[in-house]
Amino acid sequence: MYAIAAFAGVRWGEIGRLRWEDIKEKEIVVRAVAAKTRSRRIVEISENLQAFLRPPYKPPRSLERRRRRSEREAGLTPWRNNCLRHSFISYLFAISRDENKTTAMAGE
Repeated sequence: MYAIAAFAGVRWGEIGRLRWEDIKEKEIVVRAVAAKTRSRRIVEISENLQAFLRPPYKPPRSLERRRRRSEREAGLTPWRNNCLRHSFISYLFAISRDENKTTAMAGE
Protein backbone atom coordinates (compact mmCIF):
# COMPACT_ATOMS: atom_id res chain seq x y z
CA MET A 1 0.00 0.00 0.00
CA TYR A 2 2.69 2.45 1.03
CA ALA A 3 4.91 1.58 -1.94
CA ILE A 4 2.08 2.21 -4.41
CA ALA A 5 1.28 5.53 -2.73
CA ALA A 6 4.93 6.62 -2.57
CA PHE A 7 6.27 5.34 -5.89
CA ALA A 8 3.18 5.60 -8.12
CA GLY A 9 1.31 8.52 -6.58
CA VAL A 10 -1.99 6.66 -6.41
CA ARG A 11 -4.50 8.08 -3.91
CA TRP A 12 -5.30 6.02 -0.78
CA GLY A 13 -8.93 5.69 -1.81
CA GLU A 14 -7.88 4.44 -5.24
CA ILE A 15 -5.43 1.92 -3.76
CA GLY A 16 -8.29 0.47 -1.75
CA ARG A 17 -10.24 -0.14 -4.96
CA LEU A 18 -7.38 -1.68 -6.97
CA ARG A 19 -7.52 -5.32 -7.97
CA TRP A 20 -4.49 -7.49 -8.66
CA GLU A 21 -5.38 -7.62 -12.35
CA ASP A 22 -5.08 -3.79 -12.42
CA ILE A 23 -1.37 -4.12 -11.63
CA LYS A 24 0.49 -5.16 -14.76
CA GLU A 25 4.19 -5.80 -15.25
CA LYS A 26 5.01 -2.22 -16.29
CA GLU A 27 1.92 -0.22 -15.30
CA ILE A 28 -1.00 0.18 -12.95
CA VAL A 29 -4.37 0.71 -14.57
CA VAL A 30 -6.53 2.90 -12.37
CA ARG A 31 -10.00 2.06 -13.68
CA ALA A 32 -12.54 4.87 -14.05
CA VAL A 33 -14.72 3.29 -11.33
CA ALA A 34 -11.73 3.29 -8.97
CA ALA A 35 -10.42 6.77 -9.81
CA LYS A 36 -11.42 9.84 -7.84
CA THR A 37 -11.84 11.76 -11.09
CA ARG A 38 -13.82 8.88 -12.66
CA SER A 39 -11.35 8.91 -15.50
CA ARG A 40 -9.20 5.87 -16.35
CA ARG A 41 -5.45 6.44 -16.23
CA ILE A 42 -2.25 4.47 -16.64
CA VAL A 43 0.53 4.86 -14.07
CA GLU A 44 4.01 3.61 -14.93
CA ILE A 45 5.63 1.21 -12.47
CA SER A 46 9.11 2.41 -11.59
CA GLU A 47 11.94 0.00 -10.78
CA ASN A 48 11.76 0.83 -7.08
CA LEU A 49 8.00 0.11 -6.97
CA GLN A 50 8.49 -3.10 -8.93
CA ALA A 51 10.79 -4.34 -6.15
CA PHE A 52 7.92 -4.04 -3.65
CA LEU A 53 5.14 -5.61 -5.71
CA ARG A 54 4.72 -9.32 -5.27
CA PRO A 55 1.53 -11.15 -6.31
CA PRO A 56 -1.06 -11.39 -5.14
CA TYR A 57 -1.74 -7.78 -4.15
CA LYS A 58 -5.05 -7.67 -2.34
CA PRO A 59 -6.16 -4.41 -0.75
CA PRO A 60 -7.37 -4.95 2.82
CA ARG A 61 -11.05 -4.48 3.51
CA SER A 62 -10.45 -1.52 5.78
CA LEU A 63 -7.43 0.15 4.25
CA GLU A 64 -7.68 3.29 6.37
CA ARG A 65 -7.91 1.36 9.65
CA ARG A 66 -4.92 -0.81 8.71
CA ARG A 67 -2.89 2.24 7.69
CA ARG A 68 -3.60 4.06 10.98
CA ARG A 69 -2.77 0.94 13.00
CA SER A 70 0.51 0.42 11.11
CA GLU A 71 1.51 4.03 11.73
CA ARG A 72 0.61 3.79 15.41
CA GLU A 73 2.51 0.51 15.88
CA ALA A 74 5.56 1.99 14.13
CA GLY A 75 5.41 5.01 16.44
CA LEU A 76 4.79 7.39 13.54
CA THR A 77 2.86 10.59 13.80
CA PRO A 78 -0.30 10.08 11.72
CA TRP A 79 0.38 11.15 8.15
CA ARG A 80 -1.78 13.61 6.29
CA ASN A 81 -4.04 12.02 3.74
CA ASN A 82 -2.28 11.46 0.39
CA CYS A 83 1.01 12.99 1.58
CA LEU A 84 3.01 10.30 -0.27
CA ARG A 85 1.06 11.06 -3.44
CA HIS A 86 1.91 14.77 -3.15
CA SER A 87 5.59 13.95 -2.67
CA PHE A 88 5.52 11.58 -5.65
CA ILE A 89 4.03 14.26 -7.91
CA SER A 90 6.57 16.86 -6.79
CA TYR A 91 9.53 14.53 -7.30
CA LEU A 92 8.26 13.21 -10.63
CA PHE A 93 7.95 16.73 -11.99
CA ALA A 94 11.35 17.72 -10.58
CA ILE A 95 12.99 14.75 -12.29
CA SER A 96 11.10 14.74 -15.60
CA ARG A 97 10.30 18.45 -16.04
CA ASP A 98 7.41 17.10 -18.12
CA GLU A 99 4.15 18.66 -17.00
CA ASN A 100 2.02 16.53 -19.36
CA LYS A 101 3.53 13.25 -18.13
CA THR A 102 3.16 14.32 -14.50
CA THR A 103 -0.46 15.36 -15.00
CA ALA A 104 -1.29 12.15 -16.85
CA MET A 105 0.22 9.92 -14.17
CA ALA A 106 -1.36 11.92 -11.34
CA GLY A 107 -4.79 11.92 -12.91
CA GLU A 108 -5.34 15.60 -12.28
